[in-house]
This record gives sequence, C-alpha cells and structure tokens, in this order.
Amino acid sequence: MTYASIEKSQQGGLPVEFYEFWIGTTFYRYTSSSRDETFLGETYTSIVISRTGPETSRESRKADLTITVPVGTEAISQFKVYYPDETMNVRIRRAHRDSNGDPDAAAYITFWIGRIKLVEFGQEYAKITCDPLEAAIDNMILRYKYQRQCNHDLYGTFCGVDRTAYATTVSVVSMAGSTYVVTGTEFADKQSAAWPNGGADWWVAGEAIVGGARRMITATTPTTLTLTSPISGIGPGTVITVYAGCEKSVSTCKEKFNNVANFGGFPYVPGANIFESGVPRITS
Repeated sequence: MTYASIEKSQQGGLPVEFYEFWIGTTFYRYTSSSRDETFLGETYTSIVISRTGPETSRESRKADLTITVPVGTEAISQFKVYYPDETMNVRIRRAHRDSNGDPDAAAYITFWIGRIKLVEFGQEYAKITCDPLEAAIDNMILRYKYQRQCNHDLYGTFCGVDRTAYATTVSVVSMAGSTYVVTGTEFADKQSAAWPNGGADWWVAGEAIVGGARRMITATTPTTLTLTSPISGIGPGTVITVYAGCEKSVSTCKEKFNNVANFGGFPYVPGANIFESGVPRITS
C-alpha cells in the first residue's frame, strides 16, 4: 500500500516520525518511536519529541513549526552558549509501520523541511522554532544600490582581491568578552606602518576566522583584537586568521588593494539632493 492510502485508512495506519537535524556534515537523528529505529539505512534514537501541527492557510507554507525536545538533547546543546555560525537544518519524515512492526521505507513522505530559527530552553524541555524552506526562498534578494560605497563583498567574486595576500595569523594570550589580547608580528607591524601599506584601521571591518566560525573585526590595537561577538571554544594559544578590512571607498580600493578597476560603487554621485534643496539658480 502507498503512504497516502495508509494515511487515509481509519484503522491501518501506525505512524512514526523521524527527525533529522544537521549542520555542515554533522547529523543528529531522533524518532518519536518508543524504541530506537533503523530507517533508510540510518539509526534514529528514541527520545520524547513532539511538534506543532502545520497550519492550513494561504500562508501555511511560510508558517513556523515548533519542535519540543528534552533540554539535554545533543542536537541543540551548542545553542546554549552561542548560536552556531552555520545554519542548522531540520527534516521530518513520516512513515507507517509494516506488518512486521517496522517502519515501511516504501510508504513514507518527507513531511517538512526547514531550518532552526530560535531555541528556547526551559527547566525540562526546549522549544525549537523552525521556519520552512519556502520562507528562505521567498526572502528579498539585495540589489545593487546607487551609492558611493562599493557594493561588492570584500574578497568575493566581483571584488576579485586575493584574500590570502591580505591575511595573517595571531595567537590568543587572554580574552575578555569579545576582545582578545593577541600576539602577531605582521598584525602589529601593519598598524604601525604608514598608509597605504598599513594604518590603525588596517584590520578593521575585516574578518577573523577560527575553524568554521567567522566574526567581523570592529577594533584593533597592536596587541588586541575586538570582534562583533565572542567565538566559542577560544582559549590561550588558539590561532586566529585575520584578514584586512575595507571601508568600501574608492580611495581605499585604489590605494590599499590596487583594485579600482573592480570598484562596485558610484564615487561621483552628486552630493546635493535637488529634491530637498531645489535646483540652484544660475546667476550671470
């Protein structure tokens, strides 16, 4: 029998759900069954897990879904301190049991797929709010703006600058919040050199990377590095790769990166807005 025919039957259905959470290449699999199950070649751990029902409206494909799990569930443990740098995705499959009491791999559907948006921890259970894949697809895509600053992502495809030519590493000595005391010869030397080969803001608006974690650099001194937010797991001796920043002006593009041919802004936008100030009179 097909999944649809079993689902519609009044007595033949024995549903079981399979929840798959993944971030990068790391997967966590759970089932609503009272026992661990093997399904589609993967093992799913039995836990107390439930979800809200899908909405039935015009906007249902964009509606959130809430999953409730015990607070100690491994998949959400990394949300307790800082949210992961990568998106954690969620897939729910729904199947019925066959005559042997096992999940029928020939009678299942992918019931829902999306990503985690919010995790709220209670005393015993955590609520995971997820938005569906369709919500991400419907997001407005940013367009180029008519502005003096460059529209390109630094080191991106349209920028074209080789990020490795503007990178160095620092070693963490100590930390306080999102500010790290660091050591690094090139890191310090660049800030003491004269522009355009260095300067106090050489690394500001650049990027700091540790493993898969990325943060924007907001301030530096020759011995400190301040990021937008702390990175979990960093301690004394941790090596951070830092990349020079760009404040997106045409002068920085030319003098710092020698890349003005790829500049993605409009540096000669008029400064006066005639719709606010009016058209200036021309007097003879």
